[in-house]
This record gives sequence, structure tokens and C-alpha cells, in this order.
Amino acid sequence: MSEAPKTSTPIEIPIIGIKNFRSTCFANSVFQILCSQRALIKYLKVVEPTTETPYTFALKKMLKPLLESKTPGIIRESIDPPEEMRKIIIDLQTESGQRQMDAGEFYTTVINALHVESLKIQKPEETQEEDDDGWEEVGEKSKKISLRTEKSDGKSCVSEVFRGKTRMTTTTVDAKKKANKAVFQDFYIFSVPLQKGKDCCKTTNECYNLATSRRVEGNIVQTLSIEEFPKVLVLQFNRFIYDRVQLKVVKITDHVSFEETLSLKVGKKSVNYKLSVVVEHRGNNIGRGHYVAYVRRGPNWFFCNDEQIIKTDFTEVRNAMAYLLVYSN
Repeated sequence: MSEAPKTSTPIEIPIIGIKNFRSTCFANSVFQILCSQRALIKYLKVVEPTTETPYTFALKKMLKPLLESKTPGIIRESIDPPEEMRKIIIDLQTESGQRQMDAGEFYTTVINALHVESLKIQKPEETQEEDDDGWEEVGEKSKKISLRTEKSDGKSCVSEVFRGKTRMTTTTVDAKKKANKAVFQDFYIFSVPLQKGKDCCKTTNECYNLATSRRVEGNIVQTLSIEEFPKVLVLQFNRFIYDRVQLKVVKITDHVSFEETLSLKVGKKSVNYKLSVVVEHRGNNIGRGHYVAYVRRGPNWFFCNDEQIIKTDFTEVRNAMAYLLVYSN
């Protein structure tokens, strides 16, 4: 009797601390997100960056200890960001006018840069993308809906993993007055609103439902939905809002519960995700405070505070005041 073929289980990605050199905890938390995505790690191992792809070059050089490691677990020697990565971060800090950048903004900048640079590496025919401009679809009650897609710069091996697409549908009560339309837009982060005090959503699903709920203004109804779910979904809680009474930006500190799994549905579409990273912002000022990350490796969770890596459990993780939730499917 022949033995059943053995299925190989992928080795868990090692985990490594990163030195904070210039109020760069926001960057370190984002690097932990990137280090947790197997597809990106696989890409960095084989890609050959050049001077024309500075972000890819700097990231691959910085993550060399992790990329070359053959064993899972914590790597004892922490990463000291190389000069190329330091320059990228310092330039972005200078451009933003503050040392403590928003982690979500930094994430979007880095991922988009990796995407754009990967287009330079790929063959031209691999970067083509369909254009929906000028198309029509038939909506409810046979109403025609014009479709428009925001200009995109093509598909890459990076965008295939990290980029999704939203659909903003605008309909009218009286179709004779205004044509119905739908606008599609790419995203790397899906922002979910929060409200202060008793009106604040208590769960991630409630926040998502609020973000995608119908909004009525006069005879116009707008609905936001996710048209294409990314393989890596990053949810950002809008914790910083402008307070009209205090006349300044304040932080919403209400706790929003989340689980290790997330199921989202839009019409007949559904997708199941598993939580891989939680980024927490500690402090009340958007330009200050401190970012930390909780990272999953297999069944285990780790607390990442710059160079410090400590094994923890999900009981502690779920108590975090989440700012970014990173889900993979």
C-alpha cells in the first residue's frame, strides 16, 4: 500500500526587532506589517532592485537578516536601518513637517512605492489593466448606472496582494433629474469612522457597516462598498477628528473589539480574513505618542516595541486600542 503524499507546511516567517533612530516607531510598526506578509517576503527574496527602485532596494537591504534566516522564531540581533532606508524616512518626515508621521500614511506611501517600482521591473504586458470608463450596467428597477474608474497605473505583483477597489454608487430618488453612476477607486487602506462616547461603534463589524451604510442628502443616496477585496486588508480606525468645541484635533480613545477572524459580505460576495497584525497608537496627540505592533506567527502572538520582541497571547492583544488592523486571507 503506497503512502499518501506528504503536504509541506510553510515555515513561519521569523520575527525581528527594529531600532528606533529618529522617532521612527511609526515606521517600525509598518515594517512589522510588511514582514508578516508571506507574498511580499517571497517577492523580496527574488527581486533584484536597482538605483531606479530605491524603496525596494532599501527594504530588501534592511530585511536581509530576516530574508536569509532559515529558522522561525525570534531573531536575536535587531535590525539597524541602513542609510538608504534612513534617507527615505527622513525625507518623508521633512516633507510631512513632523517627525512622528501617521503610520497609515507611511504604510500607503511605502506600499504604493513598492508597487510603482515593481512596474518598472515587470514586463510591460504584465501591467495592463482593464478600463471600465463608458460602460453601463443595469441596476435595481432596470435603472442604468454609468460606470467610471479612477485612473490607475496598472497591476503589479504588489498591488495584486495589497490593493483593493471601492465602489461609490450614487443614485437618485427621481432618475429623470440625474443619471445614476458608480465610481471605482483603488485603495491600500480602508478607513472606518468612529464617533465619540456612547455613539462610538463597539465592534469592527459595526465600524465597517457604518462606513458602508447608505448616506442620504436630499434626493441623492450614496453607498460605499468594497468591489474587490484585497488579499491583505488594512482597516484604519479614524481615531483623530477635529473637535469643533475645542477647536483642535482630538483622539477618540474608545475601545473597539476585534477578533482573530473577520467575515465581510457585499451582496453575494463574501471573504474570510485572519488577523495578522494590530498596530496601536499610544498617546493623545497625532504628532506625538508611540506606535507598537502585535504580530501573529502561526498560533502565537508577539508584542513588537521597536527592538523589543516579547511573546504574548491574544487576550492581551484584544485589549489594545487598535489603530490599524491587518487581515490576510
